Amino acid sequence: YTEGLPATRLSFSTIERGGHRILDEYIALMIEFLGERPRLRGPVNTAAQSSDHPLWPLAWKEAAGEATIRSRSAAKAVRLYCGWFCPFAQRAWIACEAKALDYQYIEINPYEVDMGEPGGYTKRALSLEAKRELYPEFMAASPRGLVPAMDADGELVWDSLQLCEYIDERFPHGTHLLPAGALARARVRIWIAYADSHVQKPYYTCLMEQE
Repeated sequence: YTEGLPATRLSFSTIERGGHRILDEYIALMIEFLGERPRLRGPVNTAAQSSDHPLWPLAWKEAAGEATIRSRSAAKAVRLYCGWFCPFAQRAWIACEAKALDYQYIEINPYEVDMGEPGGYTKRALSLEAKRELYPEFMAASPRGLVPAMDADGELVWDSLQLCEYIDERFPHGTHLLPAGALARARVRIWIAYADSHVQKPYYTCLMEQE
């Protein structure tokens, strides 16, 4: 029974180390997968976000991101609709943490889930209709169906930069995201625009590279 087994566990590097290692790792994988994790029956509708998810690959390790998401999972008046993999959503997420907001993190996966892919993640985008069915409250906050978005006690804001500015102005306590003074703020915005146009795309391409 191999359906749903993490495909990346038996990699080409494992094969190069010798056939006996393949057998040993495969046996260990089967024991852990079938003995300690729920056996997959039918489709899984969410991608893996934590190690207790049935699609979480054994080679993956939880880190600070998963811990932060877990600590922000309780219902709050301020809800951040985010995607952990999206650099634009990460910008708003970082803003919330920098401001020490008491907010709820809600993960939005805008892609189809495939049990045969690591963690269930794909790059096959969901249609707007599918997003409305899966995430009606998110779609109310983000008409284009893109992360990030926020519902702050009924105030709906979307788009990354605008959301960061809203967070800074709506919650003026604590750390300020922009410096004081018109010139300093203008220069920060210049570099933000430069990062968006010249840094973000190559960075994300490198981040997503599989080889």
